[in-house]
Amino acid sequence: MNRSAHPAPRALRHRLASRAALLVLAATLLGTVTGSVASADTAAKPPPEPPAKQRFALTPTGADPSQPGERSSFQFHLQRGHLGTDRVTVFNYGSTTTTFHVYANDAVDTAEGQLDLKRSDQKPTDAGGWVHLDSATVTLAPLHAAVIPFVVEVPIGARAGDHAAGIIAAVRGTATTPTGQKVAVESRIGVPLFVRVAGHIEAKLSIVDLQTHYHHSPFSLGGGALDVTWLVVNTGSVLLGTNQTVDVDAPFGWNLEHRKGAKIPELIPGASVAQSAHFTNVLPALRLSAEVTLHPFDALTPRQAAPPAVHATTSFWAIPWILVLFVAVIVGFVYWRWKRRRTPRPPAPAPVDAREDLAPDASLEETSA
Repeated sequence: MNRSAHPAPRALRHRLASRAALLVLAATLLGTVTGSVASADTAAKPPPEPPAKQRFALTPTGADPSQPGERSSFQFHLQRGHLGTDRVTVFNYGSTTTTFHVYANDAVDTAEGQLDLKRSDQKPTDAGGWVHLDSATVTLAPLHAAVIPFVVEVPIGARAGDHAAGIIAAVRGTATTPTGQKVAVESRIGVPLFVRVAGHIEAKLSIVDLQTHYHHSPFSLGGGALDVTWLVVNTGSVLLGTNQTVDVDAPFGWNLEHRKGAKIPELIPGASVAQSAHFTNVLPALRLSAEVTLHPFDALTPRQAAPPAVHATTSFWAIPWILVLFVAVIVGFVYWRWKRRRTPRPPAPAPVDAREDLAPDASLEETSA
């Protein structure tokens, strides 16, 4: 068996295996309950009484099959065409005999960038199809457990890098809606399973479709609202998480806003997640820019050197129209005054001699004579 000892990604550990951690705590506090364990291949003590409302659980098999294992995920490092083996344990903490459906399926990313598992009606297309369980169903009496061995077989044509899946234990039944209609329901719990296929791998994230939308009243001298949207895409072959920062800058490198973006815990290769940031009172300083920076980290092997940071920048106009109008009026008035001063005035008329006006008209005197 070839497995990695690295810890599972923190966010997925909390989502899919938090109940297993609670069971370990319950075992410590309550002690071991004597009895028998129904197992696919072993017989041992029954599992401890779980916390309230915990009716069943699924964990990687530990050294004591009757107790929840300390691992929170399965991790394999395998060559193409090679096999890995392990075991998973189902615990029935209910008061009735219950049939559990145990199966594997692919992992998918949620809108928050966390891993979830496909539904039972969705066929696996990746590592979920590589898992072969010894039993598809197991029926357990109250306070009994079953250990189920399984094999992970990597296909010859598998892509090098990380593949994410999970093993699921589900209880299926029916429920009645408020309108009286019966619908199928499935209560399930899963354990994440990761396979790193040997070969050339690349840890890389990209920022796609970075856009800005600036909203500012044309009659306001204050700041406006800014929405920044972008898409984070895992363009490499390694399961990555990332921290993010968003900066809004004015001309000459003047930083107007700096904010930490949402943390993306796990992004499987080829997956993407939409991100956004909202700012208020952003000063309309004519030409602004928004920069998004990603700080990736390897979600499976956090001790490894972090991949390089990723940057993307876009520019946009943030025009204070009322201020522009005021400046235009001032400039227009100054120009009018300057133009008026430079325009030459017409010359004043020449003065007339009063004595010439009073001199007798010679032509009139001669006519009189």
